[in-house]
Amino acid sequence: MTVPRSYFRMLALSMRAGLECVSQAFRSRHAGSVMSFLAPDGGFSGRRGGADLYYTGFATRALFALDRLDPPTAATVASYLNCQVPTNIIDAASLVAARIHCGNEPANAEKILSVVERFRTADGGYGKTPDAGSGSTYHSLLALLCYDAFGRQTAAPDRLIRFVESRRRTDGGFCEVASSEHSGTNATAAGLCVMVLLHAADPSLVEPAADHLCGLQHYSGGWPAARNVLLPDLLSTYTALATLELVGRLNRDVLDKALAFALTCEREGGGFGAGPWDRGVDAEYTCYGLGIVALARLNGLAIES
Repeated sequence: MTVPRSYFRMLALSMRAGLECVSQAFRSRHAGSVMSFLAPDGGFSGRRGGADLYYTGFATRALFALDRLDPPTAATVASYLNCQVPTNIIDAASLVAARIHCGNEPANAEKILSVVERFRTADGGYGKTPDAGSGSTYHSLLALLCYDAFGRQTAAPDRLIRFVESRRRTDGGFCEVASSEHSGTNATAAGLCVMVLLHAADPSLVEPAADHLCGLQHYSGGWPAARNVLLPDLLSTYTALATLELVGRLNRDVLDKALAFALTCEREGGGFGAGPWDRGVDAEYTCYGLGIVALARLNGLAIES
């Protein structure tokens, strides 16, 4: 299956390479969990049921990485995707990513990017709503990834760079909204990724941000969403690890502890929850869990699978 060149493609292929050496039992167990969320219309649902683009994006990435997205399933999902019209940046990014995972070139560039541009904010970023007074670091990353998937450059990239720079805080990380005094795990990951993709990530920016991310690792091995959050979660853990890998700061000690945390989120019947305290599973957290396992395998760590 050919996946178009993009950051989405890189993530999918990296996960797939990392999971090639895990056992068939591991792959089948987690693929079965993801497939249990396949809805009659060809999309994937979350825990509440009803297919949507968000969970379809994660499910297709997980199945592609596990080498379980066979042609009939990919065709079924593609039929669902062909009927979807995104109305926000998250759905646009999910649609584009799912098409890539299914082996299709992202389609309708003008239509999708016109949706994305409706969320451009006066500060140069992209907001959560079309009338947002200021940008969101996370939504700005998703907007950039949509452009990246189509092989295009976002309008006024210099303004987007300045926006992300404005979200840097004295602790070295990035925050999500302008009013935040302190940075968070996921906003720091998003900010760093934007700067790397826009070729604006010099060492004076990368090193403090990477140090900040490393300093947020919880004693359990996972990452909380922010320093004042008590419990780590799988989303924050994966985004921290993937970003540290992107900027060349992921080491075995950090990864070994994170893998131990991730495996406490794995469920015996397949799938991953948000944390050891979450007994449920869904395609999103399963994708994060698989991503951590893949990073561990790519860096030479063994797992009991």
